[in-house]
Amino acid sequence: MLFRSTGTRPYDGTNDASSSILTISNNLDGVNLTLSGSSILASGNVGSESISDFSGLALGGSAATNYTLSGASGSVLVTSTALSITANAQNKTYGTALSLGTTAFTVGGTLAGSQTVTAVVLTASGGTVATDPVSGSPYTITPSAATGTGGFQAANYNITYNTGALTVNPLPVILAGTRLYDGTTNATNSILSVANTVGSDNINVASGSAGLASANIGTNAITSFGTLALGGTAT
Repeated sequence: MLFRSTGTRPYDGTNDASSSILTISNNLDGVNLTLSGSSILASGNVGSESISDFSGLALGGSAATNYTLSGASGSVLVTSTALSITANAQNKTYGTALSLGTTAFTVGGTLAGSQTVTAVVLTASGGTVATDPVSGSPYTITPSAATGTGGFQAANYNITYNTGALTVNPLPVILAGTRLYDGTTNATNSILSVANTVGSDNINVASGSAGLASANIGTNAITSFGTLALGGTAT
């Protein structure tokens, strides 16, 4: 009788199918017919793959003479292996644009052989444009469409894509102003303005006073922001 077999195993990057995962589908003799060795599949990819080479298999048991591997047929269902890809957390300062790139991610699970995931598509719900506000932070980063090397094919894995967070941090203001010498180190809000506003943002120094490094004439750094408070629609 011509030998027929079927089996199931998880994806492992090889096209081997050992006898331990094979069932003789036309076994009329029960335990009197056994199988050892291994076979070769037409492909190692996920899906139903036909057995293309039976030469590594051997029949055993008292009923072995009733069957032949010559002209045998069979197939193995290769199932996908679990893998997770998580977008790494990223951050930026308001007023700067951000490119998410393709490599800020972490892989969980076991990749077959020498396979590696080298890139994913990273998409943010916001935050990458210079003017995306701090108030919307944290934004969501979603990974997808993994690619790789060493024979990696995303279709061979059951990939769970996990989101990450993009945090937009407030932009430290740069203040500038001019006043007459008065012998003090005070700088009131009325003489100060924000020198590094982003786009058309409306922001001002609403109240309070700051302390200067020196009371002397010249450009003096603000060393204490004291009671200053920012105002405007962009605060």
